[in-house]
Amino acid sequence: MPRKAKTRTSGKLLEHLTPAAIAAFTVLLFFHTAMAKGSPAETFRKIYSQRIRDVKDTTIPDDDLKLAGEMLNAANARKLPDELRTLMCDAVYDLASKWQAGHRLAYNAMDRLARAVPAQTNHCWQKRLELLLNRLRLASGDRQKRTAARDYVGALKAAADAAARFGKYGPAGIYMRKALSVATDFKMSGIPQMRLQAARFAALLKLSQKRDALAKKLQANPHDIKIREQLIDFYLIDLDNPGAASKILNDDCDELLRTYVQLASRPLDKLETVALKELGAWYGQLADRASRSGKPAMLRRSEACWVRFLDLYTKKDTMRIKAASALSNVRWELKKLGVGSSGGGGVPRTVKPTVDDGKHKDSASRPRRRRGE
Repeated sequence: MPRKAKTRTSGKLLEHLTPAAIAAFTVLLFFHTAMAKGSPAETFRKIYSQRIRDVKDTTIPDDDLKLAGEMLNAANARKLPDELRTLMCDAVYDLASKWQAGHRLAYNAMDRLARAVPAQTNHCWQKRLELLLNRLRLASGDRQKRTAARDYVGALKAAADAAARFGKYGPAGIYMRKALSVATDFKMSGIPQMRLQAARFAALLKLSQKRDALAKKLQANPHDIKIREQLIDFYLIDLDNPGAASKILNDDCDELLRTYVQLASRPLDKLETVALKELGAWYGQLADRASRSGKPAMLRRSEACWVRFLDLYTKKDTMRIKAASALSNVRWELKKLGVGSSGGGGVPRTVKPTVDDGKHKDSASRPRRRRGE
């Protein structure tokens, strides 16, 4: 009895794995034997070219999709060279994308290629978006069109975010504007957020272009301290990236600047109260000379420093009073810019700034009065 059960289980497992296993084994076998004689492109030609021509000669989708599915299974083999995997996934896309029943297969081919070969990410995004746009164009009926439009917009937004993560703000802006256009046509939700994202990518594109121009100037004139400090300022204020700014520091830079930038690139929970107090004031100075786009980030960093300082510094003395006053002033500036506060530090989020005359009490320690007192 146990033997029969084992046989049935093994049979089911073999039946389940055989198509993918055979396809993968076939490709690897041909690949290893053909590599001595030719390139991955030649290997692909020997294995698949004739079969692809045969299925394209027919007018039915079944054989195209069957071959495409087999090729996609084979493309999952771990030891395939990137070039061969790319050729296979592209062939899957070409075979499957022309049939509406094969759109999911074509989409999966590009998804797997992007995961396996990061260099092909942009190519894969273009193909997936092309596929979803074609699906939208072919959709009939209001419900089908709205579903296709939602999927297309979702993919465009994901493509925009992916491009932005790699610093490609130009393509990110293009994807987001396309998403906004389709979302507007179909009266979708989230349109205000898409507008903000499109504006953000446009601003980041300008900033990245300015950064690249400064970096190019510094590369041509590495001993020009003025250009170096401009680039450091740019990373600190406009890009809000003290870690990147610290990498540009050298011995020619002002010692005070080197100290502050190095402190700013460290996590706040690693800093002592003295450093937090100095950084909070320094970020406030940076905010004073920042552009409108860079000012909120500097104020937020200043706020975070003061909040952390007040959490650690528990003495009820003049230093705490001054820190609480500085935090109130920072939050007032954030409010004027229409930017919310993170809260914390024992100071209300929208306290009107006060002049430090040494006489007022710390708002964090002042007891609240009840009504009628």
